[in-house]
Amino acid sequence: IGIAIFYFVDKLTPKIPFASIAQAPVAVGIHVFGYLIFFGLILHAALTTPL
Repeated sequence: IGIAIFYFVDKLTPKIPFASIAQAPVAVGIHVFGYLIFFGLILHAALTTPL
Protein backbone atom coordinates (compact mmCIF):
# COMPACT_ATOMS: atom_id res chain seq x y z
CA ILE A 1 0.00 0.00 0.00
CA GLY A 2 2.85 2.37 0.82
CA ILE A 3 4.41 1.98 -2.64
CA ALA A 4 1.05 2.62 -4.29
CA ILE A 5 0.56 5.81 -2.28
CA PHE A 6 4.10 6.89 -3.17
CA TYR A 7 3.45 6.51 -6.90
CA PHE A 8 0.02 8.15 -6.55
CA VAL A 9 1.57 11.24 -4.94
CA ASP A 10 4.29 11.17 -7.61
CA LYS A 11 1.65 11.30 -10.36
CA LEU A 12 -0.44 13.85 -8.45
CA THR A 13 2.43 16.35 -8.31
CA PRO A 14 4.11 16.32 -11.74
CA LYS A 15 6.37 19.30 -10.96
CA ILE A 16 7.89 17.55 -7.91
CA PRO A 17 9.46 14.25 -9.05
CA PHE A 18 9.51 12.06 -5.95
CA ALA A 19 10.77 9.05 -7.92
CA SER A 20 14.02 10.90 -8.68
CA ILE A 21 14.33 12.57 -5.30
CA ALA A 22 18.08 13.26 -5.59
CA GLN A 23 17.58 15.78 -8.41
CA ALA A 24 14.71 17.72 -6.77
CA PRO A 25 15.46 19.70 -3.59
CA VAL A 26 11.75 20.39 -3.05
CA ALA A 27 11.04 16.66 -2.98
CA VAL A 28 13.81 16.17 -0.42
CA GLY A 29 12.37 18.96 1.72
CA ILE A 30 8.86 17.52 1.63
CA HIS A 31 10.20 14.05 2.46
CA VAL A 32 12.19 15.32 5.46
CA PHE A 33 9.27 17.48 6.61
CA GLY A 34 6.92 14.48 6.52
CA TYR A 35 9.45 12.37 8.43
CA LEU A 36 9.80 15.03 11.13
CA ILE A 37 6.02 15.39 11.47
CA PHE A 38 5.68 11.61 11.82
CA PHE A 39 8.51 11.50 14.36
CA GLY A 40 6.89 14.34 16.32
CA LEU A 41 3.56 12.52 16.46
CA ILE A 42 5.22 9.33 17.69
CA LEU A 43 7.22 11.25 20.29
CA HIS A 44 4.12 13.12 21.47
CA ALA A 45 2.17 9.87 21.81
CA ALA A 46 5.02 8.23 23.71
CA LEU A 47 5.34 11.11 26.16
CA THR A 48 1.63 11.58 26.86
CA THR A 49 0.66 7.91 27.22
CA PRO A 50 0.18 7.00 30.88
CA LEU A 51 2.47 4.30 32.21
